[in-house]
Amino acid sequence: MSDTMDFAMLLLYCKIKEKKRKARQRKWWVRPWIERRMEHGAYHALMQEMAAEDGGSYRNFVRMDRHHFELLLTRITPHIKRQDSNMRECISPGERLAVTLRFLATGDSYHSLSFLYRLGRTTVGKIIPETCKAITAALKDQYLKVGNDCNRFLLNSSK
Repeated sequence: MSDTMDFAMLLLYCKIKEKKRKARQRKWWVRPWIERRMEHGAYHALMQEMAAEDGGSYRNFVRMDRHHFELLLTRITPHIKRQDSNMRECISPGERLAVTLRFLATGDSYHSLSFLYRLGRTTVGKIIPETCKAITAALKDQYLKVGNDCNRFLLNSSK
């Protein structure tokens, strides 16, 4: 009886190990549709077309014109620029800013933005908070009013 029990336990253990090993194997390093981001993603295709042909649609898409987009990009690039690796190219500061502005303009879900820009959902989830912090840091002194007046407004509005 004990030999049968030991054999059953060993068999169960092997099946569990095999299942875990199979679960860890990835189908792709990067999903094929995401790999085509440079040709078909919203930043590399749609936004470039709108900037060249239809400034009004560009402005509606990111809620600012091309000139202001470039000014903001210049200010925040040092904060959001990443280094390319041997495995892949990094996501450009312009694309990071575009994803963030689209999120702020529309409130789209990270999942929806990941399809539009052809980025991974977790990647979008990391880009947006980082870029928002960079925008806040870059514009805080001249354009954003943060401090006692803001706190006073929040306290009075909660009554």
